[in-house]
Amino acid sequence: MIRMRSLLTFALLLLMPASVNAAQAPKSIPFDLAMEAARTALDNCKASGYKVSVTVLDSDTKAIVTLRDGAGANSLDAARRKAYTAAKSGMSSMSFGKSIGFVSTRRTPNDPPTQFGVINGDPELIPFGGGLPIKIGGELMGAIATSGAPGPDKDEACSQAGLTKISDRLK
Repeated sequence: MIRMRSLLTFALLLLMPASVNAAQAPKSIPFDLAMEAARTALDNCKASGYKVSVTVLDSDTKAIVTLRDGAGANSLDAARRKAYTAAKSGMSSMSFGKSIGFVSTRRTPNDPPTQFGVINGDPELIPFGGGLPIKIGGELMGAIATSGAPGPDKDEACSQAGLTKISDRLK
């Protein structure tokens, strides 16, 4: 009887993660829209002469698309962290930075990487502009971010171009 109960408990434990994961699946935009938004952001920056990285994340902060065209390696992590910040906070990474009292300064791709301590208990949050949340009907579906342009306002403008390109299909 004890062995049967143990086997039944074991079987239930094996089934539980599948049902929990199915109920908690991250919300996301379709891959083709994520790719189009990322490509538009990259092309927008490229047209202005900026070499950047672009990342689109789902609502669970996992990458859907990451693109880099000539940008420094640090821009990959910065774009991911900006998108992460936008997805976690539900606001632009620039607005998040302002909300914690960070005043953004102009940075160029040649500047050394900036290190931040843990912000709000989360070491992945970053206060630089460039990340925007992706929402459908007010519900967070993920985020897009650009990094590598000579200033957070320019990164954000490129991200906005990508988001604007797909906004009519975010329903």
